[in-house]
Amino acid sequence: MKSLVCELTLETDTPSNPLLFTVALNEEILFENKIDQPSMNIEFLLEDLPVSAEPVQKELIFTLSGKNNSHWDIDKHSGYIKINSFSIGDIKIFDNLTILDEIFDQGKYIHYGNGFSDTEINEPFTEFLGCNGNLILPIKFPIYMWLLSARTSRKH
Repeated sequence: MKSLVCELTLETDTPSNPLLFTVALNEEILFENKIDQPSMNIEFLLEDLPVSAEPVQKELIFTLSGKNNSHWDIDKHSGYIKINSFSIGDIKIFDNLTILDEIFDQGKYIHYGNGFSDTEINEPFTEFLGCNGNLILPIKFPIYMWLLSARTSRKH
């Protein structure tokens, strides 16, 4: 198996009152830390399968947690984490200029409106996390074949 370095560039408006950001692959935590800088780069590893392996579906889960009333000030900040860029290995999944739409069409953002909703809110995939919740991206292993397929289908 080959390790792929994944990189995220995150932004927050509450670095002095940090929010917790977690990245998991299914149940395995790959990264967990408070985002305590206005802009922060993080890295984590994904263990890929050989190209010849049978495809395996998993979920890459980005979680915002720890948001409460102390993060909300209408004049100064609202308490969010924004993913400005995301890459797997040398392939940019998205940044401010590029997005692989086919990949993100499969994703979803699930939250409860920071306690303002009794029912689960299920929204399309976004790079902006403003509520405690999970941003879920289904991915397939081997990753290289999955990314190649997404890029190929984009040309049609």
